[in-house]
Amino acid sequence: MDDSSCVRVAVRVRPQSEREKVENSHVCTNVLQKEAQITIGGERSFTFDYAFDIGTHQQKIYDDCVKNLIEGTFEGFNATVLAYGQTGSGKTYTMGTAFDMMDVMNEIDVGIVPRAIRHLFSGMDSRKQQALEQGFVEPCFDIVAQFVELYNEDIIDLLSHERSPTGLRIHEDAKGEIFLNGVTRVTVTSPSQTLEVLKNGALNRKTASTNMNEQSSRSHAIFTVIIKQQRTVVVKPCFDPQTVEQGDETSASEDPPATELELLSAKFHFVDLAGSERLKRTGATGDRIKEGININFGLLALGNVICALTTPTAVDKMVHIPYRDSKLTRLLQDSLGGNSRTLMIACISPSDCDYVETLNTLKYANRAKDIKNKVIANQDKSSKLIGTLRSRIAELEAELLDFKQGRIIVSDGIESFNDQYRENVLLQADVSQLRIRIKALQETVEMLRARNVQLLAEKNEGCTRMRISDSHDQQVCIESTTNEVGEQEGDAFGNAVRVYIDELESLRCALMESHATNEQLHQQMNRWKAIAANNTPKMHVDYLVNCAAVISNSSGNNAERVTASTPTFSLIQEAKADIKRMKQSIIESSLEEEKINNDEAKINADDVMKSSVVMDDFEVDYEDDEDIEVENEAETECFKLRDNLADLQAEISIKERLVIELEQS
Repeated sequence: MDDSSCVRVAVRVRPQSEREKVENSHVCTNVLQKEAQITIGGERSFTFDYAFDIGTHQQKIYDDCVKNLIEGTFEGFNATVLAYGQTGSGKTYTMGTAFDMMDVMNEIDVGIVPRAIRHLFSGMDSRKQQALEQGFVEPCFDIVAQFVELYNEDIIDLLSHERSPTGLRIHEDAKGEIFLNGVTRVTVTSPSQTLEVLKNGALNRKTASTNMNEQSSRSHAIFTVIIKQQRTVVVKPCFDPQTVEQGDETSASEDPPATELELLSAKFHFVDLAGSERLKRTGATGDRIKEGININFGLLALGNVICALTTPTAVDKMVHIPYRDSKLTRLLQDSLGGNSRTLMIACISPSDCDYVETLNTLKYANRAKDIKNKVIANQDKSSKLIGTLRSRIAELEAELLDFKQGRIIVSDGIESFNDQYRENVLLQADVSQLRIRIKALQETVEMLRARNVQLLAEKNEGCTRMRISDSHDQQVCIESTTNEVGEQEGDAFGNAVRVYIDELESLRCALMESHATNEQLHQQMNRWKAIAANNTPKMHVDYLVNCAAVISNSSGNNAERVTASTPTFSLIQEAKADIKRMKQSIIESSLEEEKINNDEAKINADDVMKSSVVMDDFEVDYEDDEDIEVENEAETECFKLRDNLADLQAEISIKERLVIELEQS
């Protein structure tokens, strides 16, 4: 919103007047418009930002110099157009304030001020239309105009009926901006109304006839347009790392953009300075002498301000700028070295009779182009503060989110990214790459599978055709008819082979899934067996300890007899019941083993039948690795059951011996 720019200077050469032609004055200026250079008298050359020769149209000057200044006012930048030059050099014509001749003026002769007013209101309408097309609220504009002149160092309100020089005072606000207290401000809503205000003020200006100009302006005029606008602007979205990681871009694009209200203001000064005069050439008398002295005094003060602003020491050190030496420089304080984009149009005469005045004007303008202004957009403090705070809140929320999610940690007062966060980012990148590779490999597998099916079908079809051709060779009498039938049968058979191969592939995939499920179930069964094995030895140990204790007690007390009421008898009964239970378990295990063997034999028989059918139909030799695995698992299960039976038989023998010893004791 800030811009540092110099005062831009344009030079315009007016055509020769009829009086100068009668006096046989020669043209002493030469303009190179592409290089923006002007040469006077063939000796001195000056380079400016713009240079316009004789015959340049008003529209050309406006488009090159003033159009961008009007566009800048919509962004809150102040602007000033300053017309300077000797009397009769065409300043008023260039600015377009000669309204006493407006009735006979063509459109091509319309000056800067009327064109700028039209551009201003057309820009307002286009921005309203653009806001409606984008779905935003229309911007609101408030345009106020004021028109004053500085006559004999007195400020006169040209829009007031009294036009008294006593009620206006120059003030400076807290931001350093200059304003007039008590001036008449007229609210305008259309270009025609604004031009009517300008015309009424221009007709009230002080003009008089001199030897150099029939309608010479005897005062400095300043027409000011103040633009205030209230618009809706889009708030720049803040960076959300979580949204970026999740890749949620569609939801963000569907949400309407966040907006906020912005208040801007700008001032546009159109300054028509009175021309510098020499009393000998103007032939002024009476009041004209006083007016000329005051005009030259204001221009001299303006030159001193320009000189002070362009002094090299003024850039590095605080140098006094004599703005208060004249009311003219005080009113133009914002435009010269202040907050404004300023354009100075130096109007000169091409005749050699005005050589001295033209040279002074060019020197004056050459110094002015070195003035640097600090341009700042006039945004309302409250709206500007709100925008700044919102952006700061967004930054703090993003930073807080980083701390909460562990992306950023603080160690010894130094903020740094968490190693786990960095590792997570790298792993996520690896995962995304691996997913891409897996997808590519899956596509390759599908292609190879389809190719494999096709090759197997072609192989089977070739074998079938060979058999058919061999059989056809034996039947010579019906060779042609049999070949056609064989080809049709071969095609049908090939299609059937492809269908069967596809079914086999799908069944193979289903079989692999069932094997995986079976493996999981086996693992669960082994875990439960391990748990049961860990609990069984403890039970047997407790049982054996009890038995040993009973035997020792019985051997120590030979006189006591075992009865149904003693603990020994109950222990014997328990041991017998346990032995009976174990024998029953052995019988059940034997039956289960026999059943498994029968199932295995049945499965083998079915496999043999299936394989024989496949060999007879298709002559395809597949090695059934899955059946071998099933057989191995069945054998392993049988071995485990046999081991369990052996353990149970050993336990039964031990318990039988214990029972015998208990009965003998």
